[in-house]
Amino acid sequence: MTIHTRHWTMGLAAATLVGLLACSGRWKTEPPPSNPAPSLTQTGADSRTQSPRNDGPTAPSAYRPDWISGRIPPEMTPGAEYLVGVRIRNTGGVPWDATSIAISYHWFDATDNTMLDRYDGIRSPLPSDVQPGQEVAIDNIKVETPNASGSYLLQLTMVQEGVTWFETQGANTLIVPVAVG
Repeated sequence: MTIHTRHWTMGLAAATLVGLLACSGRWKTEPPPSNPAPSLTQTGADSRTQSPRNDGPTAPSAYRPDWISGRIPPEMTPGAEYLVGVRIRNTGGVPWDATSIAISYHWFDATDNTMLDRYDGIRSPLPSDVQPGQEVAIDNIKVETPNASGSYLLQLTMVQEGVTWFETQGANTLIVPVAVG
C-alpha cells in the first residue's frame, strides 16, 4: 500500500497511523505525478510557524531522496538522544557527497505545526557518497528530543551544509509522529 502525502495538518490519530505505516516500510512520501508538490511554506515573519511538508518530484535533480523506510520509536524520553535509522534512495541525477550532505531533522509541535528547533537538528553524515539510483541504510542518525513532554512530529530531512536544506528545494521528507513523555 502506498500513501501519498502533501501537507500535514491532521489530527494526532491520523498522523500516528501514517507514522506506523512509514516505519513499517509501506509508505512513500512522494505525491502522485499529476499533483505538483508545493514547497515548504512559511507564514508570518517567524520561521517557527513553518508547516512540515512532504514534497515531491519537482525538486532539482541534486535534491531527490526517496525515503524507503524508517526505524523511529513512537515514544521517546524528553531531552534524550536517540539513534534512529532509515533506508533512503537517491532518485536524482547527481551523486550525494558524504563530506557535505547529511541527514538531519526538525521537530514540530503536533497540535499547531510550530517548528521547535529552527534548523538546528544534529547532523548525521552519510556513510559514503550515494550515487544516483543507489539505496543506502543509515542506522546511526542522532536525534535529540525536545525537553518538554508532548505530541510532536519528527521530520527527517537532508542538508547540504552551507548551501541548502533539501526540503526548501522541493525534496521529500519523512515525517513521523512521536510522543515525548
